[in-house]
Amino acid sequence: MSAWARPGVKVVCVDDRWSDLQLKCSPNLPVKQAIYTIRDAVTAGVHLGVRLVEVTNPPYYFGRDGTLEPPFNIRRFRPVAPTTRTQEQDVALFRHLLAPVSATMECQ
Repeated sequence: MSAWARPGVKVVCVDDRWSDLQLKCSPNLPVKQAIYTIRDAVTAGVHLGVRLVEVTNPPYYFGRDGTLEPPFNIRRFRPVAPTTRTQEQDVALFRHLLAPVSATMECQ
């Protein structure tokens, strides 16, 4: 299980290409580049799946696994990096790159 895949973690959807079966099982689907909150992390077959706070679907019958809300494969998401710096602090990290350079540089 991914260390970051746990309830409460913010994730961004990086893949919203859905199969016909997924469209049938889940009328509500995550959208690429949107941010979501993990509600639940489960094993779905051989894959890790997540359910999201912002996206809920009706239960679907999965044969031997029973009837449950379909999870989304974790590969479709990446954790959102926590931001502790301001935009000005981020810009300051690169400000030195804007300093003028000498026009008389010699190649050696």
